[in-house]
Amino acid sequence: VAYRHRPRGRGFSSSEEDSDSDGSYDGYRSNRDYQDRRDKPQYKEAYRHPERPQYFQRGRYERGPYNYRQEDDFERNIQDHRKYDNPRYSQDNEVGATASELVEALSKCPNWKETLLNLLEKEEMKPSEVRKIANQYPSVFHLDGEVLELKPQISLCEEHMQDGCRSRNECRKLHICDKYITGDCQSRACLMGHKWDTNHNIKVLKEYNLNNLPQSTLAKLIHDITRPSQPDGPLEICLNFNKKGCRNIPCERLHLCLSLVKNKNICKKKNCKLNHDVLDMSCLNLLTAYGISVNESPRDILDSILRMNPSIINLRDIDDESKGKKKKDKASSPVTIVLESDCDDASDMMDNSSDSDTINKGKKSSKDSLKRKNKTEKDLGTVWFDFSNGDVNNPEICYYSVESLCKNEATGCDRLHSTHHFHWQISERGDSWYNLTIPLIKCLELSYCNPEEEDATLERLNPQSLDRSSRNLLLLMGRDKWQADFNTMTMSNSSKSKVLKLRRLCTQNITGQDIDENKFNWYFKDKNQKWIVYGDIDSTGEEKLKSNISSKDIENAFKQDFEKPLSFKNSSFNYSLDFINMKQTNTQTNVAREVRRRPKPHLSENDDGQSKTSNVNLPSTWEPMQPTDRVRKVNVQPSTSEYKAVVNLFTGNYTITKIERIQNPFHYRAFANKVQDMIAVYNNDSSKADVRQLFHGTKSAVIKSICSENFDWRLHGTSTGNVYGRGTYFSPDVKLSYGYCQPDPSSGSKYMFIAKVAVGTMIVGDSSMARPPINNATSMPYDTTVNNMSNPTIIVKYDKQEYYPEYIVTLN
Repeated sequence: VAYRHRPRGRGFSSSEEDSDSDGSYDGYRSNRDYQDRRDKPQYKEAYRHPERPQYFQRGRYERGPYNYRQEDDFERNIQDHRKYDNPRYSQDNEVGATASELVEALSKCPNWKETLLNLLEKEEMKPSEVRKIANQYPSVFHLDGEVLELKPQISLCEEHMQDGCRSRNECRKLHICDKYITGDCQSRACLMGHKWDTNHNIKVLKEYNLNNLPQSTLAKLIHDITRPSQPDGPLEICLNFNKKGCRNIPCERLHLCLSLVKNKNICKKKNCKLNHDVLDMSCLNLLTAYGISVNESPRDILDSILRMNPSIINLRDIDDESKGKKKKDKASSPVTIVLESDCDDASDMMDNSSDSDTINKGKKSSKDSLKRKNKTEKDLGTVWFDFSNGDVNNPEICYYSVESLCKNEATGCDRLHSTHHFHWQISERGDSWYNLTIPLIKCLELSYCNPEEEDATLERLNPQSLDRSSRNLLLLMGRDKWQADFNTMTMSNSSKSKVLKLRRLCTQNITGQDIDENKFNWYFKDKNQKWIVYGDIDSTGEEKLKSNISSKDIENAFKQDFEKPLSFKNSSFNYSLDFINMKQTNTQTNVAREVRRRPKPHLSENDDGQSKTSNVNLPSTWEPMQPTDRVRKVNVQPSTSEYKAVVNLFTGNYTITKIERIQNPFHYRAFANKVQDMIAVYNNDSSKADVRQLFHGTKSAVIKSICSENFDWRLHGTSTGNVYGRGTYFSPDVKLSYGYCQPDPSSGSKYMFIAKVAVGTMIVGDSSMARPPINNATSMPYDTTVNNMSNPTIIVKYDKQEYYPEYIVTLN
């Protein structure tokens, strides 16, 4: 369009929130520009819009010469036209999203909550807009740091459930059957009502912006909000019910056969007449109240009950026969070592058992220290590969933990965090998984990638080479030799007296990312007992025996439905591939051949299994850190040369009261590796990476987040606007950056970050840039956008790996 665009203000905008910098128009260049613009179809639509008379006065922009004196009215009408066409526009929130849209977005999220960053990426809702809506509707949303939760303060009317609501017109609670919400009432004639769309309920739902949600979603949300909180203490088995009957109705304990629970769905009592149905209605209500999933098999539900309350195992069976048998079994059975990381009640289990006295009391202190260690790991939220306990909700490796930075690391990621794309774990019962050490992982991975290998022999654990976080692994494996069986995915010791479960984790699938460790080949054993990749010619060299499908085709079918056999053929025969039994059968001759699915070879014998990020040396000035420490702030002493070097960066009259070094190994290694990659791109010319120390002024509220997660303008907002690009802003001018330091409300101090920034190649930016444009010299994007090529005072970065927050300086 032929008009000039003038960005808002000079340099940085004074706005504290994200800004699109739409700018303002200071007139057109000439009447010719008006004529050219008017003749374009999209603007003819604006002059005369038959369906929108409320925005375009009839006849005012009809055919005929354009009235140039009406240019201001034209611009206003164009803006109104845009608002009319934009479904995100509303009078309540002209900047973008509405409360109803935010409710709808959160209703699709697990546990009704989502991070501001995910809302930005998935729903295009700016953090500033979301915060504004959350503050405007505190009775609907709950904002906790960077996590927003849909938490409407809505409830069910208790009077409606009893004799009827006497203040119906003023009542602001839902009039609906509470048992209908939980799915326990199916009566069509229910007096309490099963309709969400009554006039009264619609009025209440509109108050909380819930009226546009589907009824199924609404029912689940109201159920989660109104259900009682989880009871105190563990779930118990009712002993009165197991003896002579329980008279407590309702009872707060499970009415289940004790023998059934202890033996995981197997009752060892003769002619037992007690309840053996874990899905009985009375049991379902208690299980749901204690947060135990009932959408599982009965055995898994019973296993969850035992994990919640391990002391059930030590309860004596009621009948005398069971008592005698139990004593006999206990006297003859060996003591089982319980790992503290299995459950928080492990020590209680040992104390309550009759065998606890036989355990060496001298070992208790060391085990207690291990327990404290594991508690520390759990408190971190995110589980790392070098922790002892490797339990994760989603048994995959987080892609972003390997390649860049996971945005959920601080709050708790549900995947395993690692520095490489594969990992191995073991378990005693399949409930608690433990991370293996790097040498054992490498041994397993090398063998598993070879289709000819059915097993692997693991080295003995050396206690002296293990850190404290691996001591539980030593308790589990001892110093024995172990043999891994890839067909059964188990490990057994040399005497075959102990068998552990084994599993391999690989990285989550990310669209557009090619991960070698996550690719699998499918092999079959040919006539000569050689393992052949599907789609290749076998060892006989007969072209006619080559299958018409590839290994990739089989992998796709396997992921789509592994229970369904896959049919394929070659030029001579038809075959059926059974994924469950891993057999290929010739449907004409009934000859069956073994099939294997193994990762594509990606690891060499000389590879130490470590990520390249771990090979970067940390600065010698850093203080030592524990493996569990992800970030640490260290006071730099005024007497050191390091302190004086930082002070010398400040030109002007500034009073520095404190300098803190930020030690974040993960971000530092990511930055160092990125610099090496940039140097390689520029023909090993380190000067072209152009690493500088730059300033970034900020407010105290975001310091902790920046230290742990790095700068991210999408999360922390920007007080600079986006005049030169939508990225993170730095400056070599301390005076300029100081203008964006906001005083601490309590102390009045201001805070300035000093960051290492790989500037690289530069180009002048503008507010429309989400990434720098392509550099024709390298056919790759520029590294940085700036305000001025000859003497830039504003430097905008877009890749989090290209900068590192090095120091935080406190100023008065």
